[in-house]
Amino acid sequence: MRKKMILLTADGITSLQLEEEIKKALVPISRRAALVTTASCRYKEKDHNVPILSALMRRFGLEPECVDVEFQDATFLLAYDVVILMGGNPFYLRKHLKKWKNSLEVLTELANRHVLIGISAGSMVLGDTMEFACQIEPGGIEEVGENVDCSGFGIVPLNIMPHYLAYLTAYEQTKEILESYEEETGRKICTINDGDGIIISQAGKKGRYIKDERYTPIVAPGMSEYQAYFFDLYGTLIDIHTEEGDHELWEFMAKYYAYKGARYGSWELRWRYGALIHDEEERLLHENPKQIPEPQVERVFMRLYEEKGVRVSIQEAVDAAQVFRSFSLRYVRLYYGAKELLAHLKKKGKKLYVLSNAQQVFTASELRYLGIYDYFDKVCLSSDYHCKKPDAAYFKALLTSESLDPAKVMMIGNSEYDDIRTAKSLGMGACYIHSNLSPEGETANCDIVMRAMDLPSLEKILCREAHLA
Repeated sequence: MRKKMILLTADGITSLQLEEEIKKALVPISRRAALVTTASCRYKEKDHNVPILSALMRRFGLEPECVDVEFQDATFLLAYDVVILMGGNPFYLRKHLKKWKNSLEVLTELANRHVLIGISAGSMVLGDTMEFACQIEPGGIEEVGENVDCSGFGIVPLNIMPHYLAYLTAYEQTKEILESYEEETGRKICTINDGDGIIISQAGKKGRYIKDERYTPIVAPGMSEYQAYFFDLYGTLIDIHTEEGDHELWEFMAKYYAYKGARYGSWELRWRYGALIHDEEERLLHENPKQIPEPQVERVFMRLYEEKGVRVSIQEAVDAAQVFRSFSLRYVRLYYGAKELLAHLKKKGKKLYVLSNAQQVFTASELRYLGIYDYFDKVCLSSDYHCKKPDAAYFKALLTSESLDPAKVMMIGNSEYDDIRTAKSLGMGACYIHSNLSPEGETANCDIVMRAMDLPSLEKILCREAHLA
């Protein structure tokens, strides 16, 4: 007898717990797995998840095949033991499933007699509705065209919102939109975080949530109570993406310099910028061979003018640096829960400091723009100190200037190399957060290890730390 299971996930089968659930549902006669690539409307079988899922299916003893309901009646899916509705645009997937009159019957049959797996968009179409997603990310509708139907197939009695924590960071209004939708419609939305999944035994039944144990925070027993916190910024409190290698950026900057009388070709300007950064680092290293150098980028932009015989004020050099930053910036935003974490610690009377490898001319403005500058008792940026993490001198400068006992201070950062090692060597507490900007596969041995970006969970840990000691 064929076993059955519905698995709903956000980012695929990425945990051992989910793999084990699938193994339990497979029977010895299981042979074939369909990877339905329809939702990945731009990439189809070239989607980056195809080789990952194919390798996993082969480990299960199944032969994977890429299929597409955009061009073939959904009935053929019944020939497969495992059917995976892959991620992408949920409205695009729904549109092409719906055009086949028997799609609802096929999906119901798959849910009741096969192993049916929905990943992201694939999870969403199996629920009752996707109306709420239209408000969060309307671009998905624009890709499909006019008269988009936002209803789901109702295979599961859930309305699925995948990648929940990631969306809370990427789209500021996500939580407010979902709560408003629930209040107005009376429909509950079931959120799924990356790594997690929902197992349902058959169509129409409620399921059980399976949390990826890899992402559970690790807290050292008997952790001390800290009176002050040093925060790294980028990758810890702030999510950022810049494109300093973009050719259009350098073409724009070449025009900007030309307006001031300093004529560069775009490639020449890019080359000289890199060379002058290196030259400034060498100068600082010569002045203090024991420190890890961090130049002030405005000096580089000043020298770019001077090399073409143009004299400008330091403010004009700062302006050029900030134009460069704003044009290279794709996004800068707080991780979800960052402001709440800082506010809660401040309310508890803790001292908060920034200790970041960053440029004053960039970062001070970004902290104000994001609304967190005033939470800190002092903001230390490496360009002001001419040295950077993991240099112990940088840590010591802040500890000394604020008369802080290292044993009462915790460093919070997303780099084991830059943040954690030096803090521990100085007798400080340390909290490592593995974020999207952390080195791949990195971890740390310290007081708190956040194996995924989850600042609300960190807030709960830090703000009840007295009970852990």
